[in-house]
Amino acid sequence: MSSTKDDAASGSMLKDLSLAIDSFKGLLEMIYAKSAYLGHFCVIMIIVCPAYAIYTWGKIGKPERAADEKAEKAFKKKLAKGKKSGGKGK
Repeated sequence: MSSTKDDAASGSMLKDLSLAIDSFKGLLEMIYAKSAYLGHFCVIMIIVCPAYAIYTWGKIGKPERAADEKAEKAFKKKLAKGKKSGGKGK
């Protein structure tokens, strides 16, 4: 029975995705009808914004991971120092 539910859910998701794409297409066609320049701008932004978000996420993520590793290393060093001094280190 679970495969039937999964198939039904998958079909529903595909239907929802299809409706979303059709709605988005209708929106772009409406924008193009009002102003071709604005329509072109929207299409360009649809491509550029996700690419920029992925690029920024990678650029910011690397220094953040390095900072996390540095803090973790310092914390481990502090714990090791506390164990050597008999657990009295703060």
